[in-house]
Amino acid sequence: KAFRTLIKYLLTDAVEVDPPADVQHAFDVIKLADKYDVQRLGLLVTKAMADAVRAERQEVLQNK
Repeated sequence: KAFRTLIKYLLTDAVEVDPPADVQHAFDVIKLADKYDVQRLGLLVTKAMADAVRAERQEVLQNK
């Protein structure tokens, strides 16, 4: 699944990763991006993960 995401990114310059739904997939994509030196892909997925954590944290704080 992660390799397909890498190939799709290389062909389209777009990435579809949903870290809250599939954290392992996001980590696998980051590892592949590092392995094949596709820095922008790694940054995009890392940012998506950080945004997901921020959103989840904000939701938790709002429900207190």
